[in-house]
Amino acid sequence: ADVQAACEMLAKAGLRPQVMVDLSHANSSKQHRRQIDVAADVAAQVAAGDDADAIKLAIEKLDEQTQDFAARRMDNSIRVAFKGQSIDNI
Repeated sequence: ADVQAACEMLAKAGLRPQVMVDLSHANSSKQHRRQIDVAADVAAQVAAGDDADAIKLAIEKLDEQTQDFAARRMDNSIRVAFKGQSIDNI
């Protein structure tokens, strides 16, 4: 779905041309990396418009997704690194 097309349809119907995009894990085929790709695509679509608040929000959401992804990767790396280690060895 295209953000601009959805906004145009809303405006044609006399409604406020504003949409919310769900970037959750479940809506990204449960692929963490896909969440970032989807957020970046949405941010690019919004940036093509002229709504400064929407652009700022899209950038913030993209940053959130990137930070969440990095945190999950770090957690996984730490888990792998310490697998089989005892507290005394660390």
